[in-house]
Amino acid sequence: MSGEPEVRRPDRIVFSGNDITVIDFKCGKPWPEHVKQVCAYMELMCRMYPNMKIKGYVWYIYSGRIKSVTLPSQMDLFLT
Repeated sequence: MSGEPEVRRPDRIVFSGNDITVIDFKCGKPWPEHVKQVCAYMELMCRMYPNMKIKGYVWYIYSGRIKSVTLPSQMDLFLT
């Protein structure tokens, strides 16, 4: 780590009531890195909005497949 801030840009963040939904759109075939990327966005949202419920999805636009992404308990994120 260089100590420089990182820029992260999820494709879509939807705020609705006490829920935040993170959506990342992909064109190719599914890769484990896609889920890891959405998890990183979700973890960031958990830290920024600790009282909100965070949901995440990877949407493969050409196939129409939507992959739900889940995190461990939001409280576990603050213990690591």
